[in-house]
Amino acid sequence: MNRLLDALQPQALHGHHQALCHVWSDGMVKPLTGDQLARESAAYVAAFQAAAIARGQVVLIALPHAEALLYSFFGAMIAGCVPSFIPPPTIMTFEEWLRALIAFE
Repeated sequence: MNRLLDALQPQALHGHHQALCHVWSDGMVKPLTGDQLARESAAYVAAFQAAAIARGQVVLIALPHAEALLYSFFGAMIAGCVPSFIPPPTIMTFEEWLRALIAFE
């Protein structure tokens, strides 16, 4: 495992109450602690594992630029997946967005 993933393991993050970084969310800057990152990313780790996504598989992340995007990215990394961002839906309906995504492939 590489150093980044070692540092991202939930047990390595627990107990870290100092800010790892700051995120802009809901119109203000918020500190993000190791505890928060571990707790919030764990839901994504569980979701990827429940979906039987194998280590090394690419997961497409289509979320707005917000805290959830960061948690899903780190959750994918912790689960051993390869996170890849795609633009989230815009004003198009979900069906239009999905058709456009499939047509792109």
